[in-house]
Order: sequence, then C-alpha cells, then structure tokens
Amino acid sequence: MRIGRWYKPATRTSTRPIPPGPARFWLFTLKALAFIGLRRGERETATQLITQLRQLDPAGHLGFGVVEALLQRSV
Repeated sequence: MRIGRWYKPATRTSTRPIPPGPARFWLFTLKALAFIGLRRGERETATQLITQLRQLDPAGHLGFGVVEALLQRSV
C-alpha cells in the first residue's frame, strides 16, 4: 500500500485539513461512534473517542467539537 505524498503524521501542531480518503473516513467514523456512545449514555466511551480525535485532528477540521459540546452539556 502506497501512502500519498500529502501524508504527514498528525501532531498537536498540525493545522492542515485532512484530505479526502481513508484517513478522513476513519476520523469521521470515530466522530460518529462518539456521538452514538453519547446518545446511548456511554459517556466514558464518548470521552475516550473525543480525546483520540483531539490528538489526531488538533485543529478540529472534522467538527468533533460539536459532539464534544454535547458531551459537556449532558452532565
């Protein structure tokens, strides 16, 4: 499997948007799982997934902040 020329490991200082492809799809899947976990009352699962998303997409290009805000309000 060949990695595209755009590939750069995610770091806390990375601000480049994640281009379309498998990596972006995977991150959207994590976001969806966090939302589903939140809706099912599984706050710990949702929190872990949001933490992972924050590490992989520190600039928040995929919009996980919306799920994070819902998590904070669901106390």
